[in-house]
Amino acid sequence: LLGYIISDGSISENGIVLSQLRNNVVDDFIRIVKEQFDLESNVIEDSRSKNLVSVQVNSRILRDFIKYLGIDPQYKHVPRAIFRCAGREQTAEFIKGLTLDGFVSDDIVGVLTTTNYKLAKEVQMLLEQFGIDSGVVVANIEGTKRTFPSGINYKCKKAWTLYCGLNEAEKYVDYIGFAENRKTEEATSKLRRPSRKSLVGGVPNFNLRETFRK
Repeated sequence: LLGYIISDGSISENGIVLSQLRNNVVDDFIRIVKEQFDLESNVIEDSRSKNLVSVQVNSRILRDFIKYLGIDPQYKHVPRAIFRCAGREQTAEFIKGLTLDGFVSDDIVGVLTTTNYKLAKEVQMLLEQFGIDSGVVVANIEGTKRTFPSGINYKCKKAWTLYCGLNEAEKYVDYIGFAENRKTEEATSKLRRPSRKSLVGGVPNFNLRETFRK
């Protein structure tokens, strides 16, 4: 839940809000809020983009609790509760929530892209707890022009991507993964490639044994 709010959420006057394309994350957010706080969520269509919804939870008590844990979507950072109190499983779930701003390519995993360099470096520290090496690179240069799927143009702020290279990407998928099912499926298909050579006794098998027997 905390990762979702930092990634694509906000804190309103009366509660918390998640803006997300309609997918499994919306259902997961609603489930967590119901199971952990016994609160109902309101799903409202967002006119800014097709299939975009706002999931609103009206509870000032929950709002105050989220703030107490150190969550501020306007100033994104890893809350102290994660560093001090979270176990391995909770840390993995927190990182997974942040992957709403991540991506998968043929040879790397982008864990997240953020305009807050401190957040990228803090999550990099969390990945070290799992023995996962990662890097932080500039993703956007200040003032770069991009276009939303709706056709609206906008100027980018400077942003950084926290990423894992091929071998580390496979470890990342094993230990943590993605919140969105489509990214998990994409990572599985792109990163888990079968070896072209079967191994016998640690030596590549080019079917030489069968050839010599013939």
